[in-house]
Amino acid sequence: MSNRTIITAFVFTALAGIIAFAAPIIDQEQVNLSTSATLAVGGASQQKLAQVFTAGRTGQLTHITVPIACDPNATVTVKIVKAPGDFPSSSVLAQEVLAGTTFPTIVPSPGVGFRIVRFDTPATVFSGVQYALTLEAGKESCGVYAGPPGDSYPGGTAYFDARPNPPGWIAMLPTADLAFQTFVE
Repeated sequence: MSNRTIITAFVFTALAGIIAFAAPIIDQEQVNLSTSATLAVGGASQQKLAQVFTAGRTGQLTHITVPIACDPNATVTVKIVKAPGDFPSSSVLAQEVLAGTTFPTIVPSPGVGFRIVRFDTPATVFSGVQYALTLEAGKESCGVYAGPPGDSYPGGTAYFDARPNPPGWIAMLPTADLAFQTFVE
């Protein structure tokens, strides 16, 4: 083998390694915040929140960001679920359970800023297909900033599920979409 062949093989091998470990990029987002109030997650109403999004690329959804703050005693569950017909399902593709101490404290008020939630086992998503990110926190409370009033994210709808309502997702429209980002590798 010539030196030229060895160098060419090395370059292709190095490029393949770089491509295989490419950093995830933002796929979908609604980053405008309404800081006038927070949406509760957990607490006495056991409220859960969901935001449906339409994947723009096929790949591994490795993490999301959401503007969240929590009671340190909270246990936060973040899921990526299928969302056929713009509606969150119970089909979980990825899930992380995090301590409330992972996030800024909710008292005196939640800090504005997106917090990263990485999935140990990423969800495989497909371009043009709808999914939902869901947030739940059990008996302790967390707060999430929503987007501005109206439908600020056209790729899906925000939902809530809270007592004393019967169990099940209820659309938040025309109130607001959640603020979020999804990252796909």
